Amino acid sequence: MPYEVVNIGLNINELAAVGAGIGGGFSNTSELRVLKYKEAINGPDREHWLKAIGEEHERMVKNNLFKTVKRKDAPKGSKIITSTWACKKKANGTYRARLHGRGYKQVDGEHYDSSDIAAPVTNDMTVRSMLAIELMAGWIMHVFDVKGTFLLGDFEDNVTIYMEIP
Repeated sequence: MPYEVVNIGLNINELAAVGAGIGGGFSNTSELRVLKYKEAINGPDREHWLKAIGEEHERMVKNNLFKTVKRKDAPKGSKIITSTWACKKKANGTYRARLHGRGYKQVDGEHYDSSDIAAPVTNDMTVRSMLAIELMAGWIMHVFDVKGTFLLGDFEDNVTIYMEIP
């Protein structure tokens, strides 16, 4: 009886279209890079990027990710980090926009505790290894993409981050 292996966070279309020109909607590999907001909005795919930004904003609103406060209402001495949009055309031709907080301006011990940081990620070698094991073992693998997974993370009690709107 084959085992079922589930790998959350991968998109089967992306996996099948790794590399430019293999049905991924690319004309050349220069499209694989992340674009800054102004570059994306002022480019030929403006409407696609506006739609992707709108979809990401809707996911944030749906998940109650933020509460709007006026700068004057933030506690005195709180660090307000800046933010930016990162826009990338995925291997399957979809457009993804992500809001990035510029946390590098925070000071350890003052704005955060460096011993309490975790960023679980994977890399291409891990994915390839899992695929090789799955093939050798004859397993059936179900792969799916979870949009907005990072929006569902929790902070410890009493942790508030103030971020400017980009």
